[in-house]
Amino acid sequence: ARMHTRVVLAEWGLAHVSRVAELVLSELLTNALQATWRFGMDTPVGVHLLADPSWLVVEVWDGVQAAPELREPDIASELDGDESDGHGNGLLIVATMCHRWGFFRCPEGGKVVYALFAL
Repeated sequence: ARMHTRVVLAEWGLAHVSRVAELVLSELLTNALQATWRFGMDTPVGVHLLADPSWLVVEVWDGVQAAPELREPDIASELDGDESDGHGNGLLIVATMCHRWGFFRCPEGGKVVYALFAL
């Protein structure tokens, strides 16, 4: 997915945003895969890139209807060395790196989580 993003953005003349877009896509895709596995689904996930002169949109689809959950890091647990959770900061990274993020449920099923980048 990262390589696909890099190649497409280079073809579109947007190589300057490739690293950030790759990181955000990676976080969204990881979340989609984890949600799919957590709910015991064997549906595929999908990646979609859209751009115009002002905006780049990175979208990831999965078959799970549940809303993505933005969780604040538990600093106290991290300072105590408790790494039992091992994840949960992905959407915080996404929110920090992009202009806006969100999600919508698809009428056919599942949801799309997106990140919007100002160009």
